[in-house]
Amino acid sequence: MGKPLLPDPYASGSHLPTYYPPPPLQYINTNGVRHPIRPKPPQQGETFYTRYISSLGEQLSFRVASLSDKPVVYNGLESSSSVGVISSSSSTHTPAPEGTDTRQMTDVQLIHKWMNDPRVSKSWGCDGPIEFHEKFLRGNLESKHSFPVIGCWNGRPFGYFELYWVKEDLLGRLLNAGEAKDWDRGVHVVVGEQEFRGAHRLSRWISAFVHYALTADYRTECLVLEPRMDNERFIRQLEDNGFTREKQVIDIVGGVGKLPTMGYDTYNAFEKNYDGALALEQARLMKEYGLVDAGYNTFILDDFYALEDRSEKGEMIADPAKFPDGMLKWTQSLNKYGLSASAYSSNGYKTCGGLPGAYGHELQDLETWRSWGWGGKGAIVKYDNCYIPYDNVTMENEYGRYERMLEAIETLAKKYKHPNKFIYSLCQWGWQDPHNWAPRISNAWRIDGDIRPYWSAIANILLLASTSYGATDHYQHGDMDMLEVGNSGRGTPVGDLTVAEQRTHFTAWALLKSHLLIGTDLRNATKDTIEILGNKELIAINQDPHEGKAIAPFRIGLQPDFSRITYNETSPPGFWAGTSSYGPVFMIINTLNETQEISFDLTENWAVRAGRQYKVRDMWLHEDVGVAVRNWTVKLGAHDVAALLLKDAGPEPKETGPLPCASPFLEWQCTAENGSYILNGTHIKWGF
Repeated sequence: MGKPLLPDPYASGSHLPTYYPPPPLQYINTNGVRHPIRPKPPQQGETFYTRYISSLGEQLSFRVASLSDKPVVYNGLESSSSVGVISSSSSTHTPAPEGTDTRQMTDVQLIHKWMNDPRVSKSWGCDGPIEFHEKFLRGNLESKHSFPVIGCWNGRPFGYFELYWVKEDLLGRLLNAGEAKDWDRGVHVVVGEQEFRGAHRLSRWISAFVHYALTADYRTECLVLEPRMDNERFIRQLEDNGFTREKQVIDIVGGVGKLPTMGYDTYNAFEKNYDGALALEQARLMKEYGLVDAGYNTFILDDFYALEDRSEKGEMIADPAKFPDGMLKWTQSLNKYGLSASAYSSNGYKTCGGLPGAYGHELQDLETWRSWGWGGKGAIVKYDNCYIPYDNVTMENEYGRYERMLEAIETLAKKYKHPNKFIYSLCQWGWQDPHNWAPRISNAWRIDGDIRPYWSAIANILLLASTSYGATDHYQHGDMDMLEVGNSGRGTPVGDLTVAEQRTHFTAWALLKSHLLIGTDLRNATKDTIEILGNKELIAINQDPHEGKAIAPFRIGLQPDFSRITYNETSPPGFWAGTSSYGPVFMIINTLNETQEISFDLTENWAVRAGRQYKVRDMWLHEDVGVAVRNWTVKLGAHDVAALLLKDAGPEPKETGPLPCASPFLEWQCTAENGSYILNGTHIKWGF
C-alpha cells in the first residue's frame, strides 16, 4: 500500500541513457588502447539509479561518491544535487567515531572505514589513513574511464563500487585481442556493512548494476566482474545470478605491484663479495638513516647467495659460508629492521653468476624461498635471462619461460592463501621491446642492460626511457635498473658521477616510475647520498597511488640552448613533463657540459591549464620558489636537474595580456576562423 514506484529507475538529472540511434562514434587512445570517447558520468554526489525491491520492502539506490565534508543527504526518490568540488585541495576529513550511523558519515569516512576492514583490505590492499582515502576518492572521481559509486538501502550506505569501461582498464590489457568490446563495462565491489551482506541482497544489487549497464548505453553487451580466483563463494553467487565463468586470467596484480618497488639490491655495491653479516649491516644502516621510514621496504640478495649445486631432491642450498646460521634466521634478523626478503634467479639453467637457475624448478624454488622466510609486503622476484636452453631462444619461448614463473607465483599464492605474494620483475635487459609484451605477464621489466656509475650510462637509459615511458602505469613499470647514487669513487665498477649527476639520476628514476633500489655500500654513505636517496617529495610522486603514468618528453630534438640535436648516449631528452596527485610536474635536465639558463612554457605540460598562474615548488630545495605565469626559467649546472611541482594559484593577472596561440614552435598552426594564419596577432597568409 502506497509503496514508492517509479516509471523507470533513472533518477539522474544530468546523465540519461544513450538512446538509439546513438551519436556518431569518435575514438581516442589511452595508454595505447583505442576506445570510444566516453560520456561524462553523473555529477558528484548525484543519485543516478533507484529501484524499489519488493521482496525486501526497501529502496535500492546508487549515487556517485562525493568529496563533500558533509554527509550526502538522501532525498528519497529525488536525485540529490551535485555536491563537493573535486579540485578542493584542503582536507577537513577525520575518521568517524566508532559506531557512527553510516548516514551521518561523509563518503571519505565511509571509504576509510570499509577499506580498513581486514576482510576488505585483504582483497583491495587499500588500508591506510583517511588522508590516503581522500586522495584515493579524488583520483577515482577524476578518472576518465570509471566513476566511484556508493550503494544505499533506504538511504543507508552499504558499499563502495567502481563502474568502469573494460577496454581501457587494466583488465582489458590482460585479455586477448578482441575480447574486450568497445562498450563492455565492469564493476569493482566492496560491501562494507556486515548487515547488508548475503546472497539475498547480492542478487538484488548485482541485477541492478546489470540493468543499469545494459540500458544506460544500448551498445553495452555485458557486465564484467573480476573476483579473486580463490573467492569461490562469491564466484558461485555470481553464477547463481546468471554470470558465467568466461576465463581465468593469470593475475599479475593480486593486490601487489601497484607501485614501483623500493628497497636495496646487493649487486651494484658488492656483486658476489657479500655475506649475511654485510647484508644485515646495510639493512641496519637503512633503518638508522631513515630510509626504511622513507619507503624502502624490501632487500634483494642478488646473485651468489646459494651453492653451485642443488641437493639430491633438486632444492637450492643457501651458501653456509655466507649464512652460517641458516637463511631462515638471517631473514628473521632482516625482518626486525622492517624489511622483507626478496628473491633473485634466472629463467635459464643457471643464474648469470653460474649458480642454479630456476628453469624447470620454478615452484620448487618458490617453496624453498618461502621456507627461508622470503616474501611478504614489498618482496619481489627479480628474474634474469641467463643460460637459456639452446633450443629455446625464440620470442615465443622467451615469453613462455617468463610465464612459467608467473604461473608458479600464482600457484604458491593460491596454495597458501597469501595476500602479499611476490611482485614479479623481469630482468630481460630491454631486448625485444619488453614494454610491448611484459605487462601481460609481469609487474615490471628492465628497459636496458646493466647500469654503470657513469653519466653516459645514465644518459643512455634516459634515451631508451624516452621511447618506452608510455607503457608504465600502476601495476606495470619500466625498470631502469638499480640506483648508482653513492657510488662515486666506489661501487662495482668504481663510479665517477658528480653530485649533480646523482640528483638527475634519482629524479629521473623517481618521476619515470622506475623501481628505486639502493645499490651502494651505506657504510660509506655521505650526507649527499642520504639526502638524495631520502628525497620524500620525489618518492611521493614515484609512489603516487592515484597517478601511475610516467613523465613524458617534450620539445623532442632540442637541446637546452634550442639547438637541434640527434639524441645519443650522452645527450638524452632534457625536457620532461607530466602530472601527479599533487599537481603538474616538470623535470628539466641540462644535458650540456656547461651551465645553462633554460626556459619553457607551462602549457607545454598537458596538465597545465591556460590562463592560470602556478606556484612553483623546487623538490630539491624543498621550498616554493615563486609564482609562474605562462613560462619559467631555471639555471642549471652541467648535467644538473630541476624537479618542479606546480600548484594552481588562480587566474593569471589581468595585465598579462591575451593568451598566445600555442607554444613558440607551433605558431605556424594558429589560424583565424576564415583560415588565415596568425603570427603575433597579425594575419599573414590566406589558405595554402
